[in-house]
Amino acid sequence: MAEITDLIGNPREVDAELRSFRKTAMRLSSRHPRMIERYPKRWVALHSGRVRAHGESLESVLEAIDSKGLPRGQTIVRLIHDEPRTMIL
Repeated sequence: MAEITDLIGNPREVDAELRSFRKTAMRLSSRHPRMIERYPKRWVALHSGRVRAHGESLESVLEAIDSKGLPRGQTIVRLIHDEPRTMIL
């Protein structure tokens, strides 16, 4: 068991991080129509369920994330596009 916790970390902390990430992903999905109106064709970064940065380029958003000390591994970055996606199955 100690080998696993050495590898992944404290199970309670991992659980809390996964719950926060899930909450953020759900907010992104549920608010996408409003985000299209507010951030059309812009990159947005969400952390802990909130938009923490936005900009015209991925690089500017990543710089903002880093300057705010947000962990990239727990931050969702996405281009908000107003055109529907075509999915090929």
